[in-house]
Amino acid sequence: MTEHVYPALFAFFVWWFSTGIIMYLDGLPKRTFRWSMLGATIILVVCLWGLATTANDTSIRGAYLAFTFGLLAWGWQEMSFYMGYVTGPRSEPCPDGCSGWRRFGYAVQTCLWHELAIVVAAIAIIWLTWGGANQVGTWTFLMLLAMKLSAKLNVFLGVRNLDEEFLPEHLGFLKSYLTKKPMNLLFPISVTISTVVAVILGQKALVADASAFEAAGHTFLTVLLAFAILEHWFLVLPVPGAALWYWSLASRNSGKRSEVEVQNHEKMVVHGPLGYVYQDEVLDHDQGDEHDHGHDHRHAHDLDVALGLKSWSTALAGSFDASRLRPLLEKIAAGDFGEVDRVKGIARAGSGWVQFGVVGGRATMAAVAAKDDETARVVAIGKSVDEDGLLAAFKTAGIKPALA
Repeated sequence: MTEHVYPALFAFFVWWFSTGIIMYLDGLPKRTFRWSMLGATIILVVCLWGLATTANDTSIRGAYLAFTFGLLAWGWQEMSFYMGYVTGPRSEPCPDGCSGWRRFGYAVQTCLWHELAIVVAAIAIIWLTWGGANQVGTWTFLMLLAMKLSAKLNVFLGVRNLDEEFLPEHLGFLKSYLTKKPMNLLFPISVTISTVVAVILGQKALVADASAFEAAGHTFLTVLLAFAILEHWFLVLPVPGAALWYWSLASRNSGKRSEVEVQNHEKMVVHGPLGYVYQDEVLDHDQGDEHDHGHDHRHAHDLDVALGLKSWSTALAGSFDASRLRPLLEKIAAGDFGEVDRVKGIARAGSGWVQFGVVGGRATMAAVAAKDDETARVVAIGKSVDEDGLLAAFKTAGIKPALA
């Protein structure tokens, strides 16, 4: 019995803990991502080497190592996507009214490079272990690939629980590609096929004359597939399946200002240098008297001090060329103008309007239909804000009208 119990417990722990660690690292400040990815890349190289060296190791030790290498190699794929390093050519929300194959095409574009990276990694692992007697690591990676693809298709087509809280903010635009409904037609097909495969693997693990290597290897794969199936069921059942990893969300309020604090700060009064007031994420001209104006300024200042935040705002003149505005936003996201947590703004672009921002270390831009009395403006909030640098940069980016 121990030849099955220990591998089952090991498979569950490594799968659960590694998933949580990736979510935890994704929630840390963006400045930590490069170090997390460096560590993950080193681990990936070690895993590829390990898969190659254990390809002919049919001991129980070889089964444990191959499974671990395959699982951790998959971890690099997940981390590179959720940290925004390997995603796709599209980083904008799904346009309103978009449906059918057009919507599917846009969704594929959001993660195209990620999917191609997975294919390349799968080919590399198959090549490294080709002809070897120990294929546990290879099948671990391929099983994760298949079940992840199934889960993506299901949340695209529609499920009850989208677990949107686990999406890092810089990937928030992906929420527009998810569909919330009780179930879709692919779901029963996905769980039926995967359940049949799990039963077959379980039977192989329980064969009386199976070697310790075969029993452990098939147990690893059976347990991994069983939990992947359980994750699928959590997508449609009225139960909080994501509670398994809620502990990993702690990093989103650790070592940095809480996003709630930043949002609350935005909803308070932030006095700008040109006499404008930001409130509830909207910029309105202050029509109050001087007494109220001074009170607003003191309120904003006190809030800044309490949260350790600074705010800067200005009206914008001219029409912005998107090709010049986006590089500026990316520089802000990279920290060229201080430690800025969030930027939000709206400006003219050609004959229309564009809403732009920096959130979670990622620049965003989208065309919007502005109100008749709309005023072009921008606000930046963070621990340190280079006000003079931002003012000069925005003036430069908007000094000439954009070409229609």
